[in-house]
Amino acid sequence: MKTLHLFDFDGTLSNTDSAKYFYKRISNPFLYFSCYYFLPIIQIMKYFLLRGSNFDIKKKRLALFIKYSSTQKVESYLTNSIDFIHSILIISAKNELQNLKKNPENHIFIVSASLSILLEKWAEQEGIGLITNKVDISLSAKTVKFHNQFDCDGIGKVLLIKKEIDLQKYDKIIAYGDSPNDFPMLSLADQFYYKFFV
Repeated sequence: MKTLHLFDFDGTLSNTDSAKYFYKRISNPFLYFSCYYFLPIIQIMKYFLLRGSNFDIKKKRLALFIKYSSTQKVESYLTNSIDFIHSILIISAKNELQNLKKNPENHIFIVSASLSILLEKWAEQEGIGLITNKVDISLSAKTVKFHNQFDCDGIGKVLLIKKEIDLQKYDKIIAYGDSPNDFPMLSLADQFYYKFFV
């Protein structure tokens, strides 16, 4: 039976938020507070007071951290991103992925609201698919470019899954998530698990 496994990443497979972990590793406490909370305050206020977009906050934060963080620290993190991802994976989740990979009928995709630059090397090494916020950065120019016009979160996950995967090819779909933002993705599945590895 050909089965599609859709995994959220942050909080489902990992024990922390991968973007926050990245930002903390490339900054000091003052820079982290400034770029994560203080400088994006307009986007944050719009989100909470005017039902703005969390995607706008995400884009602003990444742009700020790339602009103000040490290029050397960012390069070092991205070069060693596989090791950093392994360090935040929940052990039982890591074991489950390895078990699923033993069956060629299982097709595995990570569907994450994180950033491609943080997960793509690890996903490629593991031989699993990745659907996330695709982003390009230029450390020399200190610029950031998001490819999608919407966040890979909530209903955005469903839109990108349907764009990237032919769901009709599968006999069964199993999804894993840990927050209400994963509910739209979980609704696609024949079977789903909520906070399965916690």
